[in-house]
Order: sequence, then structure tokens, then C-alpha cells
Amino acid sequence: MKKKRIFIVNQADDSQKYGVGKYIDEILEEAKVRNKYFDLVSVFIGESNSITVEKNEITNITYLKIPKPIFHKEKIQSLSYLYSKAVFIILHEFYKFNKNDVFHFNSNMQYFLMNCIKEHTNAKIIYTIHVSLWKTHYNNNFNKFISEFKDPKEDSFHKKNIQAEIKNCELSDQVICLSETMKKDVFEIYKIPKHKVHKIPNGIREQKFNTNDSYEIKQIRKELQITKKDFIFLYLGRLNAQKGVVQLIEVFKSVLQEGCENAKLLIVGGGEMKEDLIKACCGFDQKIIFIGYVQPFRVKLYYKLANALIFPSLNEQSSYVMLEAMSYKVPMIVTESDIFKMLKNEYSCLKIELNEKKGLDRDSFKEKIKIIIQNKELRDGIIKNAYNLYIEKYSSKMMFDKTYLQKVN
Repeated sequence: MKKKRIFIVNQADDSQKYGVGKYIDEILEEAKVRNKYFDLVSVFIGESNSITVEKNEITNITYLKIPKPIFHKEKIQSLSYLYSKAVFIILHEFYKFNKNDVFHFNSNMQYFLMNCIKEHTNAKIIYTIHVSLWKTHYNNNFNKFISEFKDPKEDSFHKKNIQAEIKNCELSDQVICLSETMKKDVFEIYKIPKHKVHKIPNGIREQKFNTNDSYEIKQIRKELQITKKDFIFLYLGRLNAQKGVVQLIEVFKSVLQEGCENAKLLIVGGGEMKEDLIKACCGFDQKIIFIGYVQPFRVKLYYKLANALIFPSLNEQSSYVMLEAMSYKVPMIVTESDIFKMLKNEYSCLKIELNEKKGLDRDSFKEKIKIIIQNKELRDGIIKNAYNLYIEKYSSKMMFDKTYLQKVN
């Protein structure tokens, strides 16, 4: 069997700190144990800490870092036509492409580079859709999205962003959706042929702790003044409106005021709403603690501290936070929405009901927090069932094999 060479493309924006970065890390780790069959080139575009191209090889993995243009003061949000051409020329200096190569893209902002690959090589192109853009841009309001999308006079940033993603799908030989809902949108809204589109959920390696973690966890407990009596809730993710973190803080303050004095909430992550959220927690700073962004290799320490995870997002496809909680055996509270339909209420999670406006029901939210504190037997059952579901369907091995071993048309 001839070795397959995969170029997986990432860029220096906030997404690489969270889901997209985790996705690529899992693929890299799976490629390492398949060194007889795969060579993988991790192409990191927009590196801000260097002015020269850096290339490092470790067994069958090559790490290629390409700096951002010197005139860019901030992070690169999209790849311009000229910059993309320059990136392609750099790649071409290092590699001679052939029909056995695969380019795997992970951002709707990479169209011009994708187009260069399509025009000048025989490589296959895979594109993974990590976020439902219409849900993000239009706050889950489908009617508003469709009205603007179908209006020929409309020329908004949101519409252009989605149109860029459609172009990416059209260029690709294989489009990967993380959920059935996104797959349906790609068929029905983007009008991409069905044979090109595949649903492949995120996968993750089994998460484990080592002996060195115990000391660090003890130090964090001391620093945060966590006692054995405390019941620790964890929120992990970006601090933006789509993640439901505003409602989480409002409800959690209410729970504390109603007598759950031993409950504490650790908020791990950064984002544009951080300062406003901290102000909203004035008077509760001993109970609602903002940790900030945590490097991926340290995230496991906070899962170990947690008695339960709260993840009130209404806009996910196949969340790595969910998969990490399942693997680390932390019981979850999530939302009663399509994005978590793989989880069963009071079996592999607890689900917050939605109100008439498809938002989070406040009373249901409070009730689920109190139930998970009080019912250890239920928590233990959720942990067992969610872990078994992860083992059965959401390993990184499954994700890798489905992505690269199935036929690309």
C-alpha cells in the first residue's frame, strides 16, 4: 500500500485554541501510530512569533509554520488572495504534489488557498465544517437567515461569510459535517451533491491522569480554596453569547441564593464577554471563579476537580467539551436541543428544557443543577452510561479511519 500524504491546514486565530485545534491534535496523534501508511504535514498559517518559515520533522509528522505578512499587526482572520498565493508557493518549494496527496482544510476563510490547490495540483481536498455559521450569525433564527440569504440585494458580512463556506464545499472532493443537522443544511441550503458529504462526528483519545497531576490538582484546590464539602461545577469553553454562559451565571447566582451554599462554579476559557461576565458576578466572586484560558494539556486538571460539567450551548455540532467530560467520567448538564440528541436525559446526562423561544428555561436549569448535587446514584449512572457511549462511538481512531480511509470521489 502506497503511503498517503495528508496536508492538514490550520491558522492562527481563536479557533485553534478550542475545537479546531483539538480536532487537529487528535488527527496528529492518530497519524503517529500509523506511520507505515500515512505521512502528515501540519501546515500552520499566520504564525506571529516568527518572520521565517519553520519546518520540523518528527517521525512521520512534519510541522510547517508559515509567518503572517509583516504588515499584519493583528491575527489573520482570513487568507487574502495574495497571501494564499504566497503560501502555495512556499508549499511548492518544499513538496512536489501528486494525486495521492490529500489537503484537509478547516476554515471557511481558506478559500483562495483551496482554489490554488484545486487549480495547480491533482491532490484531493477535504473540508470539515466545524461550526454552523447561520446558527452563529443569526442566533439560531432560521427564518431571519433564509430571508437574508435569499435576498439578492442583501450584501451583509454574515451572508458573505456563508457564501465563502459554500464555495469551499463546491471546491472540495469531500465535505465532512460533524452532525446530521449540518449535513442536512449542506444538502438543502448549500446545494452540495450528496455523494460528497459525510457525517463524521468528532473523536477523542481516552483521557487519563498521571501521578504528576495529583500535586498540581492539590495546588489548584489550595489556590481556589476548594474544600471537601464543596460541589464543583465546571464550565469550559469560549465566553460568547452562543455558549449560554450569560444564562448560566444568572441561574447559578439564583441557585446560590436559594441555599446551595457549597456549590462553586469554575469558568475556564476566554472571550470577548469576559470582563462583562466578571462584573455580573460582583458579590459572588468566591463562588463563581474565572480561571481564564487554560492550555490544552492542563485542562484535564479542571475535569479532575469537577463534580459535574455544565455546558448550556445551543450551537454545537459534536462538542469536544462533551467528549472530554464523557471520557474523564464527569456527569453533564446540557441543553434539550438537537445538538445533544446522542445523549439521553437522566441516562447519560441531564438536559435543560427549552422555553417557547427556544432559549434555556430558567426553572428547568435550576432544577437540573439541584438534582445533580443531591442525587449521587443518578450521577454515577450518568457517568457509566456516557463513558460507554464514548467508547462505542466517539474514539479518535474511528474519526481518523472514517475521514481518510473511506473512498474520496
